[in-house]
Amino acid sequence: MQKIPMNPLEAYISYWKNTFNMSGRARRKEYWWSVLFNSLITVLISCLLEALHVKGTANYAVTMILAVIFLVPDFSVTVRRFHDNGLSGKWAVPMFALTLIVMLFPNFGESELNKGVTNDYINNTIVVSSILLFITLLGYFIFMIFTMMKEGEQGTNQYGDDPKHSR
Repeated sequence: MQKIPMNPLEAYISYWKNTFNMSGRARRKEYWWSVLFNSLITVLISCLLEALHVKGTANYAVTMILAVIFLVPDFSVTVRRFHDNGLSGKWAVPMFALTLIVMLFPNFGESELNKGVTNDYINNTIVVSSILLFITLLGYFIFMIFTMMKEGEQGTNQYGDDPKHSR
């Protein structure tokens, strides 16, 4: 099989063309170039807003609008990257559920510890729960990074043809 080249612009165009495509497979290039371009777009717009002295809620609102715009194509390309590695796209759900929680509840991390609660049992429970949640999220994050960086399965798998060698 001959490897099909894909430049950064083609990868980013493919990312947008496949916004609602949750089947099939996605190459690493499609995933990582979209991560880079979306990050650059977000940083550039944020810097522009800062230069225009747009601060606080307005800047946050624009950032959230960008996050919403990128949410579905990001989810789609992540599902297809899992497929490329022979894994179910369901592995993408926890990351996007957490993203939605953070977007909908930006102060979700505020605990009773910050509100002056003096009950040691509640404080200890919150601390232990936070540590366990952090460890779980860290493990999941490492799994995600590894999976997104890993070369996909060669040839056809249960999710479709190898995107690196077919179009």
